[in-house]
Amino acid sequence: MTFEEAKEKLKQEYISASLKLIDEHVEELFFEFRGDVYKISKPDIEAFMYYFDQNEIFDTQPCECSIISNNYREQIIAELRPRLSMIISRTIHYEFGNQDNGNLYVEIGQCSDLFLNHFRFKEKYLEICLDSPRRLRPRNRNSESFPEILNNLYRPLTIKVYNIEETSIKAAILKSNNIIDGCIYTLSSLKNKPIELLDEWPYKRKRTKTPRDFEFGQMVGSTNLPLPKLKFNATLIRFHQQATSSDIPSLKYLAFYQILEFFFLSVSDENLYNSLSRKINDLKFKTVPSHLDKLIQDVLNHKNENDETEMLKNVIKKYVDENDIMDFITQYEDFLDKKVYTIKRTIFGHEIAATPLNSGHVIGNIAKTIKAIRNALVHSSDRHERNEIFIPYSKEGMTLLELELPLIKYLAEKVIIATSISL
Repeated sequence: MTFEEAKEKLKQEYISASLKLIDEHVEELFFEFRGDVYKISKPDIEAFMYYFDQNEIFDTQPCECSIISNNYREQIIAELRPRLSMIISRTIHYEFGNQDNGNLYVEIGQCSDLFLNHFRFKEKYLEICLDSPRRLRPRNRNSESFPEILNNLYRPLTIKVYNIEETSIKAAILKSNNIIDGCIYTLSSLKNKPIELLDEWPYKRKRTKTPRDFEFGQMVGSTNLPLPKLKFNATLIRFHQQATSSDIPSLKYLAFYQILEFFFLSVSDENLYNSLSRKINDLKFKTVPSHLDKLIQDVLNHKNENDETEMLKNVIKKYVDENDIMDFITQYEDFLDKKVYTIKRTIFGHEIAATPLNSGHVIGNIAKTIKAIRNALVHSSDRHERNEIFIPYSKEGMTLLELELPLIKYLAEKVIIATSISL
């Protein structure tokens, strides 16, 4: 590609992207966008030309925000610290290995011009650059100087793997996957900088409803909130704070679960006391061995009882009205416009039957669902029940947890209210 061809392609692509060409020089282009003027200078045109003159053939694999050839891979990453997940540092830079000896070498930092020019006019990347008010904003402007488009484009953090030296894209993906996993661990272990690979662009214009958008019951839009008239259990409030302050779905889910689990023993003991009281208060009860043996057996069964699914079921049954749960499920599925609980499904290797929305059938299925998810989150070995486990930051696992969070949050908050006392 010649300099003129590169310049013409940039001109036509930006015109197609709704930028207005207002001036053209031999080695520069000037565009207007939202009332501001930007320029494309000679170095930018040359970098764009260089991308097309590469001997390597780059594919957009293994995901939409990654490029790879037989010898090079670059993919978007993000920091995993919950409170910083929306802040991408422009100064982070790490190197793994020696870039001067021609061997495998890895670099973490701002994306390369190569990466930028590969995606420059791809729809999703353009959407980030043009639709977000934080992008393409001029840094300086006067009568003689205009900001460069190149300097105002979205430049994400990426991980770059050099000198892969494989014979196919497939082999390069497999080899670079192992290298990237090792670098991610090294960075987390030695520098306390947890990061993850992204498999999709981090910014998307919202097109569909998500579980996070769901509000059960009447939404509270006012900043004037009701003064609590109840005394809440302080420990439960801490669990709730942990759940709502985390951006990590697995941690949120487990914290909400702990609110339910908090009452496993007390509700179980209460059930035992009620059972013993009914037997003792029966007018036919006598302090004879056959009657006393029944009391002893109840106590022994209680001590040997370790079915946490049943304990969870008892907690939900005690503190949450089943009709309220059915209303929640109905509204939630209507909101998502899809069946979630009222169809048969498999959750981490557990077959969960469809939940018919009629009395007596809801709480048991909900308890099985919650317990299957909790076990998958807690047990990292398949020896526990020989079922699937949750892999942190896997797309499938994260999607499932996002779908399940509204229900367990609802149940946890119902339990907090039900176990509070009047002030």
